[in-house]
Amino acid sequence: MATPSPSPQDTESLLKDFLAFPFHEDKAFLEGLQLLLGQPVVETFQRGGPITPELEQALLGPKVFYYNRQRGASLTPELVEEYTRTHPPATTQPGSAPGTPPFTSISKTPDEDRQLSLAELTRLIETGQTHLIPHNYTIPDGTQAPEPSKIPIKKKPWERTDQEEPLPHPV
Repeated sequence: MATPSPSPQDTESLLKDFLAFPFHEDKAFLEGLQLLLGQPVVETFQRGGPITPELEQALLGPKVFYYNRQRGASLTPELVEEYTRTHPPATTQPGSAPGTPPFTSISKTPDEDRQLSLAELTRLIETGQTHLIPHNYTIPDGTQAPEPSKIPIKKKPWERTDQEEPLPHPV
């Protein structure tokens, strides 16, 4: 007995769910992707860096395979490509499609190395969000309390007496 094929509405909801799936945050997917494509590609993908059309095409197969395994779906890369061609993302901003991290500076993590513009830096300081400034460390107001010296002060040669330690002789 053959299983019934999913209705177009079911397929569309699966495709929407696939496009919204957070692949860039899924540790198991990223580990498998690292084995397939290497560490630099995974880091670029995870950070939301620029992805070429060729790389996006190379990522589609592993994404579909992983999604099908996780959800028990039967999507194909061709079906996903056709759906993305006929249903472009609602926003025109690059990288803002669901399932990929956006490229805007607002969504970046604070620990990521990047240069803030003067306007961004000023806004963060004025709004009291200095914890979001990269490499901004809290420096304590003072130093440790002073302690008296534990080492006796060395006497000058003319202050010495014969009973004290003799001067070392040059060799």
